[in-house]
Amino acid sequence: MARFAATLLFSVGACLLAGCQDTTPPACGEILQEKCQTCHSLVRTCDGLGRDKESWQRTIAKMANYSSVITGKDQKILVECLGQPKKDVAELCRE
Repeated sequence: MARFAATLLFSVGACLLAGCQDTTPPACGEILQEKCQTCHSLVRTCDGLGRDKESWQRTIAKMANYSSVITGKDQKILVECLGQPKKDVAELCRE
């Protein structure tokens, strides 16, 4: 038990010193709500659901040039999910 506690304490301490980060990629809907909606409503995005990935790639790259909050990782996630919408995005667009 003492060994487990020491290991846990060491892990937490190392994490705090190193500046732990959540490495789980954000969901597409989360990016749309937190980043895309800061500049425009989701109506524009939702109207284009299902467009081909190349078209979304051009559009999202343009948007990223306007806003520094859209990272390269965000761009990849958005291209994939808007080109082939997943359940969370489809539900978000129905709201």
